[in-house]
Amino acid sequence: MFKFDFGVVSPTPAFVIAMVTDPAELCLPQENEEGEVTVQNTTLQDDEPVSETSATAAARYRTIQLEELLEKLPPTISFSEMDLPFDTTGCKLFRRDLYDARFQVIDELDDEEENADAKAESARDEQNTAEYVNADTDLIPGTYEGGLKTWEGGMDLVEVLEEQHKKITGGIGSWVKGKRVLEVGCGTGLPSVYLLRRLLELPAGASAITELHLQDYNISVLQLVTLPNLILASISEETLAEMDSNLELTHEVIQEFQEKLKLHNIKLSFSCGDWSGFAEVLQSSDGKKETLYNLVLTAETIYRLESVPSLLRVLKYASRRDDTNAMKAQGGNDTADVASALDGLTLQMAWERDEDVILVAAKILYFGVGGGMQDFTYSVERNQGTVESVRTWSFGVGRQVVRLHW
Repeated sequence: MFKFDFGVVSPTPAFVIAMVTDPAELCLPQENEEGEVTVQNTTLQDDEPVSETSATAAARYRTIQLEELLEKLPPTISFSEMDLPFDTTGCKLFRRDLYDARFQVIDELDDEEENADAKAESARDEQNTAEYVNADTDLIPGTYEGGLKTWEGGMDLVEVLEEQHKKITGGIGSWVKGKRVLEVGCGTGLPSVYLLRRLLELPAGASAITELHLQDYNISVLQLVTLPNLILASISEETLAEMDSNLELTHEVIQEFQEKLKLHNIKLSFSCGDWSGFAEVLQSSDGKKETLYNLVLTAETIYRLESVPSLLRVLKYASRRDDTNAMKAQGGNDTADVASALDGLTLQMAWERDEDVILVAAKILYFGVGGGMQDFTYSVERNQGTVESVRTWSFGVGRQVVRLHW
């Protein structure tokens, strides 16, 4: 049976994700003869129309202030160094241990039961969080989207960012500085954690604001793992090494975290809820410069076919720079010419300072669900976009990072 092991998901075994709209209908996972882990439920047929589920459509999207998340932090967190399968040139990454996050939820539930004046809505939220933290599955579509685990796609994005770090003059931190970054479906926020660490390596001083916007379906994921991981990124490796894998989140630690953000002119933004609501917010901004993002990242977010349309709207409206039209002006006359031009590009080259980048990391195929990179590529092309392959991993479950152009 496939349960939370509170570690990085390894390339094997493969897994199948159920399409459920009611968590009560969720069946327990089982292993088939091939060793794939499945969550039994109905699956979409190839000829079935794909649309947003009612549960997804009902989910609310809202922005969250950093202070709101800080209030939910526990007194102490347990953490570990990330064991990445590639070199990050002296930039170690740390994350909160997920068993520790689980204990926090249990403790808060106990506190709610003891507090007779606790609000019913708050107690209900805590109970819902406990249900998916303790569930026998990693994904409950429409309820919990796997944000507590660090998936391979997040590490793949860090590897691509690290490759750019080695090629860009001044490193990836200097390229990101003064820009707006969005991580969609962030979960543990590994790519943003990496970027924050690189930004804090740079000398402090006056500069344009650098914004890191982290979005996840569940606010509890932002509270339990995303923000703690960002705080860990603000502390030096030497200091963390002296803590014996336990960090006391004292007033002084939080204050120093906020002061570092201020000194480096870094703004952390958070939001939660459904992508359809987020897309509406982005679309209503009408392409205003202050609402667009220079770097958009997302990993392991294309496995649900019915969510892809909303995800594409977010990716499209978040960064509207039309670089495909620029390529047409250089000699391409149709979509085929643009695709050919993109195939000739490679992210082995350093990104230019003024170009916008959208990166998507995913598995080649999500077994049993119908989602995967091929279907996603078709969806992008139907929305007048193009897909450029950046990096492919063929061992284990095949994975790929692609770059989108609109």
